[in-house]
Amino acid sequence: MVKRSKFIPDFNSKALVEFVDKDEFNLPVLLGNPLACNPVDLTKQKKVKRVAFSDKLIAKIPLLTEPPKNTQIFVELIDDECSAANAYLLLRITHKEKAFYIKTRRTKDTPGACRKIAVWQPRERGGKGSRPPAGYLTTVDARKEFNKLYDELSVQTAEAREVGDMTIRDYVTTLYAKDRENYNLKSGKRKKLQKGAIKQIIQGFPLWVDRKIKDVKKEWVQEFVDYWDSLIVIDPETKNPVIDPETQKPKSTNNSETRRKKYTIFNAMFNMCANRGYIAKNPIDGEIGRFPRSKFRSDVDYDYVFEEVIDHIFQREDIKGSLAGKIVIATMILCGARNSEVYRNYTENFDVKARTLFIPAHISKNDGERKLKIDNDTYWKYLKIYLNLYHFKNQFGHMFPSLKRNNHSTEAIYRPVWQSLQPILNQRGRLYDVRHTFARRVERKFGISKAAEILGDSIETAHNHYVKNNDEERFAAMEAVQQDRSLKSIDRKVEVTTIQTAVSVDVVEANEEFMPKPVLKLFNMFKNGKKLPAPGQLYTSQWQHFVGFVAKKHERSALGEEVEDWLMMQ
Repeated sequence: MVKRSKFIPDFNSKALVEFVDKDEFNLPVLLGNPLACNPVDLTKQKKVKRVAFSDKLIAKIPLLTEPPKNTQIFVELIDDECSAANAYLLLRITHKEKAFYIKTRRTKDTPGACRKIAVWQPRERGGKGSRPPAGYLTTVDARKEFNKLYDELSVQTAEAREVGDMTIRDYVTTLYAKDRENYNLKSGKRKKLQKGAIKQIIQGFPLWVDRKIKDVKKEWVQEFVDYWDSLIVIDPETKNPVIDPETQKPKSTNNSETRRKKYTIFNAMFNMCANRGYIAKNPIDGEIGRFPRSKFRSDVDYDYVFEEVIDHIFQREDIKGSLAGKIVIATMILCGARNSEVYRNYTENFDVKARTLFIPAHISKNDGERKLKIDNDTYWKYLKIYLNLYHFKNQFGHMFPSLKRNNHSTEAIYRPVWQSLQPILNQRGRLYDVRHTFARRVERKFGISKAAEILGDSIETAHNHYVKNNDEERFAAMEAVQQDRSLKSIDRKVEVTTIQTAVSVDVVEANEEFMPKPVLKLFNMFKNGKKLPAPGQLYTSQWQHFVGFVAKKHERSALGEEVEDWLMMQ
């Protein structure tokens, strides 16, 4: 045991601050020892990192101030009361938490590792169930877990060294899936490896998969960036690189979102290696900020009516492609499902009697298992025809089995359908925008929480993609509030028997009786989810928006003379 510094005080007083800069982290001073006058002593004080841990002492240690975005900082303290040969119990302090770690040096007896044990949390006073929840431990329990993990690391030393000497390719094809099945991730959760992940690692990192696991280093991240930058898009006609209009640099075949996904899956593998003791730590961890999420947010809202577009898909000759492909597109339109959640699905999940579609977790992004209602007569009529005349079974029970292989079909099944449907919609957009359109309609009518539940997204993701930065709706809401006379802060005398609703003078009549049929359909769609001043009325800004919308629709699709006359009178 290392002799304690003479600067360590008795720790009887409380911490002076709640947060402190890393450069100013001086344990004796922060815990109550008088600040030394001699600068040399001050320097020595800052080097003090060993102390006997206790819940009472840890409670007095402040967190670090929040670092700049996409950076990580921490301070590590060593427990004087709990250590073993070449192993230490650490308390790592960040701006968010104080967490226990076991750190071992790589020797012939122990593999190098730095593994998180748990986040520190003191035991609540009195009563049963007062222990911290899963993922959190008191100091006493952390020491017990330290001893347990140390024994495990000592036992697996020979295996750890052997695995560390393996190439990444050999590890992911032989051991990675087993490790994922039997051991927790860095988050503390246990999750099996998704199908296709091994292939993604091998194909996504061709220059690294034949290197040894133990050779991983932080500089690899920059190598990833340089490699992806070298993969540029070439114009097939000019044979020249395509220039990105935003960066004015050659456009890469791997955009930021793709790079983020590749880095995440590779980083998760090295986190598991660190957790198992194959490497001391994961040096490429914490670099996710170099690959920001895509800023793309679709502004396309298809203006189709569900019944009309579904009838057109199944009943019109100008829609090319197979019946299976038409069902895939129609399913996406009617319930906002992702393309892969449809063409990878199984026959048993299409319940004709209940008119529902079940999406299992393993074919859904984010494990978004859910059951969706599809209430459309034409859809189910043609789905029955498909099942009776065209469907055949494979060993997996896929709804859309492949003709070329013993598996499900691919995106190719619906491409001819979408290519022939795009001109009919007469709006420039992507197939994925049908999901966006469905989501926006649900959000307007029932709110973002329900939209996220139906889509299999988190509320944050649904908000960022389908609500955030919608200026028109935000401005309309602000105008409505600012012009609503009923929202006054001064006291008003209101008779109990009479409810008076103040209506803004900035409203227009919207008489549905005199609207042409095409306009009425669009109007019923437009007003869904909007707060109106009164029945048959719209705020002026809403009415102007709607008339402009109809004018654009008429310009694209020629809605008829009646609509032309109606527009002239607005």
